[in-house]
Amino acid sequence: MRNLLLISCLIVLLMILSSCRYDNSDKAELESSETVLIQNETIEEKLIDIQIEKKSLSRDLDSLLEEEDITLMIKEDDFLYMSATKDFTSMILAILKGKRQPVYKDKNLNQHHLKLKFDGYEEIYVNLDYNSFWFKGESELYNLPWRLDEPFRQQWDRVIIKVINNKAHYDSFEKTIIQQNQSVDLDYDGQSDPIILYYDGRVRLRVGKEVETMTEWLAENKIRADDDGNRYNGMFKTIVSENGRGLLYVDGPMEWNQSYRLQYYTYDQNDGLERVWDGDEPDENKVVNYDGDTIAIAFNNGDLQMEINLTDEEKAEVDDYIEYHKENGLDLLTDDWLHNKGGIRGYNIIDIDDDGEEELISYKYMVSGAIGLSCQLLSVYGFTNEELILENVIANPDMDFVEECLSQHIYNHSIQVN
Repeated sequence: MRNLLLISCLIVLLMILSSCRYDNSDKAELESSETVLIQNETIEEKLIDIQIEKKSLSRDLDSLLEEEDITLMIKEDDFLYMSATKDFTSMILAILKGKRQPVYKDKNLNQHHLKLKFDGYEEIYVNLDYNSFWFKGESELYNLPWRLDEPFRQQWDRVIIKVINNKAHYDSFEKTIIQQNQSVDLDYDGQSDPIILYYDGRVRLRVGKEVETMTEWLAENKIRADDDGNRYNGMFKTIVSENGRGLLYVDGPMEWNQSYRLQYYTYDQNDGLERVWDGDEPDENKVVNYDGDTIAIAFNNGDLQMEINLTDEEKAEVDDYIEYHKENGLDLLTDDWLHNKGGIRGYNIIDIDDDGEEELISYKYMVSGAIGLSCQLLSVYGFTNEELILENVIANPDMDFVEECLSQHIYNHSIQVN
């Protein structure tokens, strides 16, 4: 009897335990189902976020080209996406800025060699063979002009990838040294300041650790061209005198630019490399007197003046202009007068006044704006540590004198590429 009672108790206990296991199994299954549901909801939310992000990606190229601080990822052919450095990103943007007006893309043109992924913008596909690019999903494409189509294709074979913080980055292009000087002390610290003019897709001027971009984008074949009309003719001249030390950068002319670009730079430990004068910008001037026959124009706040003799036709134009201004309550003498037209046509560095110091001579074609008067202007500048100082101006100089000044070149314009 006692054994029967014990067996009955065991059967009841087993039933209870079995019921508990079943309840725990159901509970585990329910919790597992809830976890899957939550995970599915999370994945769905992420998919929605991705879809929203895709919808918000911009295809506004003009807006992109105005960006100054934007990240870029680049995918080349079948390789993985890699980041681009800030400088490399700005170089790519400079290329894209050379675009022509958009045209409809041939439906058969789907091949691309590069993908450019700017933060916040749809992918840009680049075809290096046709020198064109377009936004993903767009029917319009942009071609690069003839001066830019060659370097984009050529330069990509010279790309340099650098490891930064354990990650590979598109960093720069191989450099070609155009000109260098390792023996000039520009900042008076008793040590030479290495100066290098080099090409890496752009033309750069480096002094010490300071780098200035001189030409935004240039085809590699322009650096190595055999004829002067097609070859890049940029160079620098170091200025070392009792009055100051600096660098004069000279660029041009080329087939599409028949003028010179002149810029003067100073260098010191505090301000680094600084452009203090640009020949494309006219020296500040204004009309200070008109006597019916000549116009007097003042430079340097009146410290320097010159006179332009007028023809009868020019006198009539000036008189009409003055009368118009008076009727409208304006004053001729308040207007800036002379402006550059067509850039600097000639230059030289010579001691023009026999004072033992070289001066910069520039020859420009100037116009007077509204009236349309014009004159040739020969300007003489003195070099200092801080600026170029305008020392003399001659309006409509004798051309024999101009040719004499500009022919005494102490400097060969052709460049040896190292």
